[in-house]
Amino acid sequence: MQNFGLDNEVNVTSSDVRTLGGYTEFKMYINKMLETIRVNIPGRFTAYNALAAIGVTSMLGCQMDAILPALLELKVPGRSEVVDIKKTFSIVVDYAHTASSLEAILSSTKKYAKGRIICVFGCGGNRDKEKRLDMGKVAGKYANFTVITTDNPRDESPKAIMNAIEKGVKESNGLCTKIENRKEAIRFAMRIAWKNDIIIVAGKGHEKYQILKGGKKIHFDDVEVIKNLAREFPEKDIETPAAM
Repeated sequence: MQNFGLDNEVNVTSSDVRTLGGYTEFKMYINKMLETIRVNIPGRFTAYNALAAIGVTSMLGCQMDAILPALLELKVPGRSEVVDIKKTFSIVVDYAHTASSLEAILSSTKKYAKGRIICVFGCGGNRDKEKRLDMGKVAGKYANFTVITTDNPRDESPKAIMNAIEKGVKESNGLCTKIENRKEAIRFAMRIAWKNDIIIVAGKGHEKYQILKGGKKIHFDDVEVIKNLAREFPEKDIETPAAM
């Protein structure tokens, strides 16, 4: 039987877990040799997931010379997805849409961020209203700045949803602004980002739509929007972030 972990006595374990920008590296013994394994998803949780994958696939008879290249190529759309924009700041798209999942991505990012964390997110309408305050508190605690925007507002007032989130951010003494249009919110975050800053665009992940009043769906893909907006921003040669 295989079991895995980072801090316990287990069959499959690793050491020296490091998150470096858009990827995670760790070391583990393979055939009595200490090897460095890389997965192009940032965060300590990536090491846990990779160890689980190694344990399961090896039990199924897969060889390590097939498993390791597969881990290197692994990419899950909308889950801690680093968007390639070729800028001095980074953007990560994540599906986090609860307080616990938002805390997971922000707290993980905070451990390796060299600059500020700018969080862009909203909450869905016609859904659990209590989580809006809680998600705002999380963003206020972990992000240096939060851009509150829309998610899938459905039949609720986008402004009312954003106001509830804002209350949570302020209860955590966080800094924030509200921009209802999601594209404009992302554009604003990119405009204020400087070298080594990390923008987390949370809530929709792999979804390619927004749901508006009356169930109307419009096309909206966070990754697509980010890549298009990136063309508007030349490289910034000022390395010190502006005061907020």
